[in-house]
Amino acid sequence: MIKNGNFSLRAKEILKKCANEVFNDEIYWLSDAIDWLKKGSYTDALDDIGEVRAMAYDCDDLFDEKGEYDPLKEEQVDMDDLSLIGTQLCLTNATNTGTKINDMIKNGNFSHEVKEILRLCDGAYNNQIDLLNGAMDSFEKGDYSDAVVKVGRVKERAYDCDDLFFEGGEEDLLKKDEGDLDGLSGLALFLIGRLRGR
Repeated sequence: MIKNGNFSLRAKEILKKCANEVFNDEIYWLSDAIDWLKKGSYTDALDDIGEVRAMAYDCDDLFDEKGEYDPLKEEQVDMDDLSLIGTQLCLTNATNTGTKINDMIKNGNFSHEVKEILRLCDGAYNNQIDLLNGAMDSFEKGDYSDAVVKVGRVKERAYDCDDLFFEGGEEDLLKKDEGDLDGLSGLALFLIGRLRGR
């Protein structure tokens, strides 16, 4: 684009800055987020995605400052893809937590009372998974309002297991998982909200 595009010298300088600084930083943070996701650390991945989100319009700002047209505007943020990824991350997280709960029930050395709470948590996470599958279906049909409602319910119920453990007088064994789901559903809501408002 820089070599073959019909751009002013000033626009070419901005494109070089975008390529060498802004996009390199975005690639770094996205790569780091992927590494955290592979390790199952959704909170750290969420922080990295937040860094990328904060940089989403940095190149556009550089062009605006110099009074130049931004040829990258259409490519900088594809909210459809980001919203779908955000919702999929929620679904993956909830599914993995559901699997973890089942493993804890079958193989964990816990009291009968704790296992009963885990069984209730399993039901709660099954409901979360159903809501997120429904949100994905709504999203693919273009019904963003319904997707927001469903993901919003997931966020509202992210700490249901914490309540169950508290009511049973037991330590919450899923606090980190609940925090990850709360953060990821918040990110998905933000992204879908941007999509609805564009």
